Amino acid sequence: DPRPRPWFGTAFADSARHVTEPYTFASYDTLGITMSRRFGGEKPGVFGLDLTLDSLSDFLAEQSVSPEATLAIVDAEGRLLAHADPELVLRGQRGDAGDRRVHVSDLEDHVLSRMRAALPKGGLRRDTHLRFDVDGREYLGAASPLDTASGAVNLLLVAAPVSDFIGPIERIQRDALIAGGVALLLALPVIWLVSRRIAAPLTGLAAEAYRIRRLDLAPGGEVHSVILEIDRLARSISRMKGALRIFARYVPRGLLEEIMAGSASAELGGERRPVTILFSDVTGFTAQSETIEPEELMARTSLYFEEMTRAISEHGGVIDKFVGDAVVAFWGAPIARPDDGERAARAGYALWRAGEAFREEVAAMDATLPKIGKTRVGLHYGEAVVGNFGGEKLRPLTNEEGAFAFRGFTSLFEYVFFPYTWRCLS
Repeated sequence: DPRPRPWFGTAFADSARHVTEPYTFASYDTLGITMSRRFGGEKPGVFGLDLTLDSLSDFLAEQSVSPEATLAIVDAEGRLLAHADPELVLRGQRGDAGDRRVHVSDLEDHVLSRMRAALPKGGLRRDTHLRFDVDGREYLGAASPLDTASGAVNLLLVAAPVSDFIGPIERIQRDALIAGGVALLLALPVIWLVSRRIAAPLTGLAAEAYRIRRLDLAPGGEVHSVILEIDRLARSISRMKGALRIFARYVPRGLLEEIMAGSASAELGGERRPVTILFSDVTGFTAQSETIEPEELMARTSLYFEEMTRAISEHGGVIDKFVGDAVVAFWGAPIARPDDGERAARAGYALWRAGEAFREEVAAMDATLPKIGKTRVGLHYGEAVVGNFGGEKLRPLTNEEGAFAFRGFTSLFEYVFFPYTWRCLS
């Protein structure tokens, strides 16, 4: 008959829920608690639920809070009612021995005792969260009050190291760092190969640009790349080098260096300055050209102009144009030198000597062909307006105008009065 038992009478007196203090169950010979509540009807009664402390501990053991979490229920005196490790509650003993209950201070694990000591004095009426250290290790704790029928307050205590919560994050960070390092090591050869594919063409382009800057315009040194932009740049530099190579055939190296250095101006306008004009032609060229095949005539003329160009360039002159067998060159523009007149005179003499040498060479090669006439050279010195004439956007220069000329100058000298007479060397 359960009616004499304390849990029955307490619960039958009102309709509230009641929880007893731990006592020894007669049926199980072990400590436990009883939760009870009255029910109504024609025959009212009390519903009671017995929980052994072992089963309550088993329940706590099944709760997964964190790998190293500690869960326990203690009474107001600090004695264990339940623990995530059920063996700690009764120490394997049975029987009516309430004094055999384990106190939190008896545990080898000092987490619960340290947590209980950190709780506010005078009892706990609401859930409380706290942070505390045990042997230099930081813990997070939570305490919840559990009311009993006698008015005493039992406490549900949960504690876990902070590392249980931030540990996975730290492991992820560590694993990510290791994975990143491994990926970087594996990627280094690929990065090296890709960088070589990029850096090698760029190094070649830099070297090619330096050679162009030094006017080393010899063929070769082409750069190719699988990268479209670098390959386009390489082709542009190659075409520019080819254009400069043609340009250099008509302009002396010293003048080119001054232009490359930025000494020459391309702004519109002109100025009056002294210049020296050189004209040369071959005697009887028109009559000879009528008796020679066009291909042979072209070959002879090209070789002849090669010699003329070399003589003029070596003395700092600028070739203005070729007209048939005639050569027109000038000194004093775009760069003026104090000895331009002397340079022109020496160049004229060199042209005459080169023409004589060329005549003898051609005659020795094929005596059946008509001999080339003598080279005649004329020089004129005087003031002229020289500069850059025309629109700001200069059209490309034709072969007749020469690879380099100040536009308008070639015809300008025909209309400017030179107060000096012609002087012929031969």
